[in-house]
Amino acid sequence: MINKKYVKIGLIIIIFLGIFLRVYNLDQESFDFDEIHTMNTLVKNDFKSAVKTIIQEEDLPTIDSLLLREWYKLVGDHHFLLRLFPVVFSILSILILFFLTKNIFNEHVALISSLLLSVSMVSISHAQTIRSYSAFTFFTLLSFYFFTRLNVFLSENKSINKAEVDHWRYNYLLFIIVTIISCYINYLAFFSIIIQNMIVLLNTKSFFQIPKKWVLSQLIIGLFCWPLLILSSIQLNNLHKLFQYVLFHKIGMPTILADI
Repeated sequence: MINKKYVKIGLIIIIFLGIFLRVYNLDQESFDFDEIHTMNTLVKNDFKSAVKTIIQEEDLPTIDSLLLREWYKLVGDHHFLLRLFPVVFSILSILILFFLTKNIFNEHVALISSLLLSVSMVSISHAQTIRSYSAFTFFTLLSFYFFTRLNVFLSENKSINKAEVDHWRYNYLLFIIVTIISCYINYLAFFSIIIQNMIVLLNTKSFFQIPKKWVLSQLIIGLFCWPLLILSSIQLNNLHKLFQYVLFHKIGMPTILADI
């Protein structure tokens, strides 16, 4: 068992290491193609135009782009300040991963996991790019963090006090909100929902013994996320055309195979 004091010191060192690696030379490079693509949304004068641009030109819901747009209004097109937006989400991801891993394993594993994410080249690269990658990572980890705190497998008939009931209701509410947000950032969030339900099913003796509160949470998430089915049909159709163009014109693949 690691001393609590050493755990706190270790976590602080890891967080500061993550901050340094993500902030160092943050404004050294000019905006790349993906960032310029994102900027096309930010410079829109009105909210309606910004949403329209996201739907037509993005292949993801990217609700975080609307938050980034408000940040853009405050800081302008300053490279360093704009890129601080994904940096903050990336740093928070390190912290959330620690608590998530601690819930599942122990503090030792949690420190190692946080350190690996802190020095991850992919995570650092995403943190320094004005796209939805860091925000999606944060909300996905946060969704799984609250998932580990739900105590889904508690018997419905077990006697519990009011404080415990309020605690679980609070965690369920946060879990639902965070999961919905992650879905509106990236369609890949649906895989997280599938994995979470698989975990519940594998740890339940019978399909009919799945706790009602878990079923209710999934129904609420589905209710708020069903508009994404309409949005995905528009956005993924654009992505489909892009793939066709690349396969046919750039790679030289026969048209019949490019269509497939």
